[in-house]
Amino acid sequence: MTAREGTSHSLMNRESDAQEDYLIRLIRQVIQALANIARLRSEGRQQEALVEIEEAYQELLGLEGAMLRLLGPATLAAIAKEKGVEEPLARLQAAEAAVRLEMGLSADPPAAPNPRDR
Repeated sequence: MTAREGTSHSLMNRESDAQEDYLIRLIRQVIQALANIARLRSEGRQQEALVEIEEAYQELLGLEGAMLRLLGPATLAAIAKEKGVEEPLARLQAAEAAVRLEMGLSADPPAAPNPRDR
């Protein structure tokens, strides 16, 4: 292996390690959010749980909940897969559905208004 190849290989390893560290931190944040959501639900604070869910979506995907609702399921799945967060996203979506049902709402959040419809 040449010095140049060694440097390139080292940089790729560091980038891979940084990506892995980022994903681990992100998943830990979602786990903490899910624990907070469970606590809020047990205390009957469903509206606050929904706020926590919205914040977790933002952390996980970099998108607000309203923006997520504009995306089709296939697009959302592709984004989650690209970021490696399919399982945490599924858990957040399940928590959101449970909270909404506890509030007497549809499990599916309403679609965000499309600005083109105005």
